[in-house]
Amino acid sequence: MYKGVVIEYAEIRGRVGMRLCLDAAALIEEGDHSRDHLWPTMLDIATALTDQRQAFLDLCQSAVHDRQLIGAAKAPTEKTSASVTPRLSITTSGESAKSRKVRNETPGASSSTEVPARRANDDRSAVQKQSDEVLRGHHLEPSLVADLGGDFIKIAKRLGKDTTNVERLIGDSRHDAATAFDFARASMQGWFGSRERLLQLRSKLSAQDERIAQLDTRLRFLQTIEHDFDRREADALKTDPQPRAPHLERLLAMNGLARVTAPKRLPSEGDRGSRGRLFEVRIDHTPQSNGNLPAPWFVHLHTEKPVTPAALRSLPYKDFTAVHLKTAREVNLGSRWEEVMHALGHTDAKVHRATIGSKLLGQLWKAGSGGQR
Repeated sequence: MYKGVVIEYAEIRGRVGMRLCLDAAALIEEGDHSRDHLWPTMLDIATALTDQRQAFLDLCQSAVHDRQLIGAAKAPTEKTSASVTPRLSITTSGESAKSRKVRNETPGASSSTEVPARRANDDRSAVQKQSDEVLRGHHLEPSLVADLGGDFIKIAKRLGKDTTNVERLIGDSRHDAATAFDFARASMQGWFGSRERLLQLRSKLSAQDERIAQLDTRLRFLQTIEHDFDRREADALKTDPQPRAPHLERLLAMNGLARVTAPKRLPSEGDRGSRGRLFEVRIDHTPQSNGNLPAPWFVHLHTEKPVTPAALRSLPYKDFTAVHLKTAREVNLGSRWEEVMHALGHTDAKVHRATIGSKLLGQLWKAGSGGQR
């Protein structure tokens, strides 16, 4: 009965976490930057709720195993007590009830049979204890990781983890890819441990500590798993129908861009010869893991005053009136298209424009030096 209650409690937390993820994705898609401070907190809470859900489910799964261990530990105790009882009754047959009571209450008289033996001297350092706990808590077999090709979803399922929410988020293109994989990465680290945490522990152990070899083995497993994860994330980021600044930032860090072109001037009002106020940078992706080539992205740059394309790199960010990311499908659509669609009754029609900040624009200029990445 209690197990069912705990499972239901865990599932409630999982559903709330999932709802928070969906609401966070909806906030991002709205493009209301005045609420950008909300969705990161919502994702943090959702991750915590998902971790709690998994912890409760793991607790239920281990309950039967723990009872078996307790039963096995008690069996020798009961047998020993039974064998000792007759000898005690013979040697104390002439004693009064009071003296027997005092004798039985003497400290340590029955501790050998009632309390499991404890480790006499635990001389491990705090780092060694933490390393042992991490290595025990996230058990990974070499054959499991190799046989499943580092597939983090399949490995998690094989270990009894619930991957429902993660699969639902990363498998639906309607959800923001960056948000979905933030949640998925946090879940993955909860299932298998964090590589950063292992590296931190390893750096604090002495060179002679045997745990270093164990941590190195675990790090290799995690590297294989994270390689599969990064592959999935890159594919999802490149094909997201509404990419944002985090998508571009991550792909730059992943070397997922094949080319960033030099700025090209587009026709705009107030053009003066080679000077203009609207420019375009084309971003070509590297192929997806399946060999398909994703559609390119475009960054449109609007300036307050007419400038040449070559002057854009040195232009202060405050002199841009807008810098935004657009998809190939909507690159030629703008405010006039929105006005026409609204007049036709499509009041929700809106061109996706993701704002590019000063720092990311600088990274983009650096990546596009010479027109090639």
